[in-house]
Amino acid sequence: MPGTTFQLTAGVAAKQLSAEAELSAALLRSGVKVVIPAANTGLVYYGYADTVTAATGCHIPNGVPFTINPGELPTNSSGQPDLTGLWFISDTAAQIVTGVVE
Repeated sequence: MPGTTFQLTAGVAAKQLSAEAELSAALLRSGVKVVIPAANTGLVYYGYADTVTAATGCHIPNGVPFTINPGELPTNSSGQPDLTGLWFISDTAAQIVTGVVE
């Protein structure tokens, strides 16, 4: 079964992945696979709270497919990985993040 694709624009303020409308009912099974376009001019990072910054987040290399393992995510009350705990930020405004939740 294919996953749910998404695209978001990361900027200098943290953006929650689950805020993307297409992910409202997405089920997380094998991870969040992301690709930062090579054409992006800034660096994109991810973290697990709205307080993530470029200094504290995990860098995602431009142009390289990258998987965020569900085991890294915070869990919900049922003990399942929770997409609401995944946030993106960039050191530059308007950086594209594309991916799929599988």
